[in-house]
Amino acid sequence: MKAVFINGATGKMGTEVFSLLENDKNFKASDSIKTADLIIDFSRPESTIKILKTAVELNIPIIIGTTGFNKNELNQIKKASDHIHILLSYNLSTGIHKLKKILIKFLSDNNDLFDCKIIDIRHKNKIDSPSGTAIEIKKIIDKIFRPLNIKILVSIINPKPNTANEA
Repeated sequence: MKAVFINGATGKMGTEVFSLLENDKNFKASDSIKTADLIIDFSRPESTIKILKTAVELNIPIIIGTTGFNKNELNQIKKASDHIHILLSYNLSTGIHKLKKILIKFLSDNNDLFDCKIIDIRHKNKIDSPSGTAIEIKKIIDKIFRPLNIKILVSIINPKPNTANEA
């Protein structure tokens, strides 16, 4: 059984990952980074960089789902990847992975230039803006169609309370 240390375990995604580990036969949550076989990070950039140094010292691979890194922090992650396995993704969902693959194929097959707007709809408690997912999609488009004027529009929604009829 592999031990997983969750950095950001009390946040929204960390709580979800912790719940998944409770029901998995192959993995268990670890209270200590020193006994971990893997680190999963859904925290804040400053916390990620701090734990990344420990991961390199202990030779522990890390999955980073944190967003909002500056260029210096991204360079530190890149340098650390010379020493340990790192997966850095701003959105780990299957749907976004498939969307990016479809987008790359569409853009590669299309010779027409066009304007592009990315609308980033998010809940009011999301910390970074625009989202890492919107930035990543913009980078994909920029890479294939440079120069192209791409705007990311952020729209914040307030979730409505559950109004389902109760019997």
